[in-house]
Amino acid sequence: MEKLLGKLLLVAACFAILCVLGWNSPENPSVALHANPLKASQEQYQRISASNYYVQNGN
Repeated sequence: MEKLLGKLLLVAACFAILCVLGWNSPENPSVALHANPLKASQEQYQRISASNYYVQNGN
């Protein structure tokens, strides 16, 4: 019985933490959170594209 009560208390605490995090999160998250890192750095995009070119044509 005590183990069940302990598990229920743990589940309730986890749920409470998730609720608090949800209430404190911004309604519209920043676009930067979901940005494509390759679009942020043109130099990095060119390096990766060049390496794919060499791999495909290296046969």
